[in-house]
Amino acid sequence: MGQVRDRVRKIVRFRGLRIPHDHLDDLEQEIVTQVWQAVNRPSFDASGGLWGFVELVTVRRCIDWLRARKPEGPVSETMVDDRSGPLKQTLRRERSELMSTVLETLGSPCRELISLRMEEGASYQELSRRLGKSEGALRVQMYRCVRRAQEVLEELAEGEQER
Repeated sequence: MGQVRDRVRKIVRFRGLRIPHDHLDDLEQEIVTQVWQAVNRPSFDASGGLWGFVELVTVRRCIDWLRARKPEGPVSETMVDDRSGPLKQTLRRERSELMSTVLETLGSPCRELISLRMEEGASYQELSRRLGKSEGALRVQMYRCVRRAQEVLEELAEGEQER
């Protein structure tokens, strides 16, 4: 339930929703209560995945809250937030955290190679000159690093499913 509450909190507290601070705790509590009640029903189907369900309920309750407090009058430019939604930002942040975790488990040579190739956009030819290895050797090393990263990612996913 702590993880459910944390995920709900991340979505509800997204600044783009502009939910006043004094309403956040009540909205979070209402959502967590609804999720808890739904999950404990005998007819609850967990095959669709818990996190998707939690996010769906959270987003719908936030929309309901916003609709109930719709501003009167015309919409001003300051009321429109064209940034990505809370769900996209939360997922982007979780992916980033997951990739950081995966990269931390890889050895230093893999981290350096991936960083140079992906973040700096260095070509294998450039990497060959900088690192003093052949382009072929670097391609093989990258392949092995990516394969190891995939294995680590799968191990993390299995660990998450066991929780």
